[in-house]
Amino acid sequence: MKTQLIPKLTQTQQFNKKQQQYLHVLSCNSIQLQSYLKELSIDNPCIQMKEDGYDLLLEYQYNKPDLREHILNRVRLFNEKIDEMVVEYLISCLNDNGYFDKPLDSILKESNWNKETLLYHINLLRQCEPYGLFSFDLKQCLQIQCEQSEKPESETGYILCSYLNELAYSKFDEIIEKTDLEYDEIIEGFQFIKTLNPKPGSAFSKKSTYLVPECKIRIIDEQIKIEMFNIDVDIELIDSEVLKEQRKQALLIFNAMQKRNMTLIQILNAICQIQKDFFLYHKELKPCTLEKIAKECGLAISTVSRAIMNKSFEFENEYYPIKYLFSHGGVSQLSKQYIQNQIKKSLIRKIKIIHSVMKRFENI
Repeated sequence: MKTQLIPKLTQTQQFNKKQQQYLHVLSCNSIQLQSYLKELSIDNPCIQMKEDGYDLLLEYQYNKPDLREHILNRVRLFNEKIDEMVVEYLISCLNDNGYFDKPLDSILKESNWNKETLLYHINLLRQCEPYGLFSFDLKQCLQIQCEQSEKPESETGYILCSYLNELAYSKFDEIIEKTDLEYDEIIEGFQFIKTLNPKPGSAFSKKSTYLVPECKIRIIDEQIKIEMFNIDVDIELIDSEVLKEQRKQALLIFNAMQKRNMTLIQILNAICQIQKDFFLYHKELKPCTLEKIAKECGLAISTVSRAIMNKSFEFENEYYPIKYLFSHGGVSQLSKQYIQNQIKKSLIRKIKIIHSVMKRFENI
């Protein structure tokens, strides 16, 4: 008989629980983490949250419907290709009623994308309920709702959206003269328009888009400094057999929060090194991808993606999503913004050359 040692690798449940806890805490932004800790503190005396007005306000805001989350959840179900960065930008351009608060030219000028890309996404987003969002005015909002309706009177309603002023003052004769619609059709279409929602964005909370940044980026003596905003929570590791499980849970939370902050600082440091010209001299963003940051930090791409998800930072009294610091596209190693700027510079040079040549011909 021989005695043979066979090594056996096992993964304990404790490790899985630690990793699961860390990943969950890492993916939470400040508001979500605040809410999560409050829930845990109800049943766990080892976790104590400071109940002040600010915390209660955040909890109230977080529990209300959020237009941004609503739209993102809808578009993720689409079969069409969607760029979430474009979607988030377009959402940020909406007012409280769900309309764009600026004309298309201004939206295009302030964005990093071309007109074709923006219009493609706007048309897709208008398929999200409640219908009428992402409109430029009341007429367009109501017409979108008419197009999405299957009721027969919606066709008449669509036509009447061009005569809202006449309808408001009951100038039906003018509408009959301009459209050849009959009186009964106008009344039927008018009644249908009254059932539509002129403010589709009003169902969502104004405060639900309130941002709480993870950190503040400062420039001190031409050096980039990252200041993390910590959530005010007390972890009391009470030594008691009765509270043994609660003590373990509190310790897991404490370690997960520390690891979360360290991971965020590591990622932000790497990004700030790449984008230092943006912070120091307000220059254009350089090419930066999840893969590049993951390699720089020695982390998995999924970890970096999870760490920056729905998180923002404060810089010069303005809030930016961390995703803003990543390039939106482009070819080779050039960002889309860089390519667009180079094209503009090239066109300006060509115009100057043409202008110079024309002047020479004039002198001749």
